[in-house]
Amino acid sequence: MIAAKEGEYLIAEYLIQIGANVNTRTREGHTALMIASYSRYPEIVKLLIRSGTDRV
Repeated sequence: MIAAKEGEYLIAEYLIQIGANVNTRTREGHTALMIASYSRYPEIVKLLIRSGTDRV
């Protein structure tokens, strides 16, 4: 979540490679995809979509 919010592409990519769950939600119900989108990081959005994140 923090990598998505801060635009840390390489960290997000690494976490996905080692098995991070891309569909985890915050207490408020936000996903990494939502956070990357709100934070305007299109490359992380694309990475998450390629990695199989739910698009809900």
